[in-house]
Amino acid sequence: MRAGRIPLWNPYQFSGTPFVANSQSAVFYPGNLLFYLIPDTARAFGYEALLHLAACGWFMFLFLRRLRCSEAAALLAESSSASRPGR
Repeated sequence: MRAGRIPLWNPYQFSGTPFVANSQSAVFYPGNLLFYLIPDTARAFGYEALLHLAACGWFMFLFLRRLRCSEAAALLAESSSASRPGR
């Protein structure tokens, strides 16, 4: 990526595996841009987790407002869904 080329192939894993055709490598995932911009990997993971939690809460709020829930109900659901993702 630093050379300006998209990594299409990983020659170091098994006899070679595709990057772009493998959905788990997430080459084009927008959140992985943080790892390119922030050289400290641990800090980039922290920012990515914070970004996911903020997006979870924000989109839950927007979804519930779209369903015509009150602002108080949407804020309560936003805070509970963003504080306990995946549960």
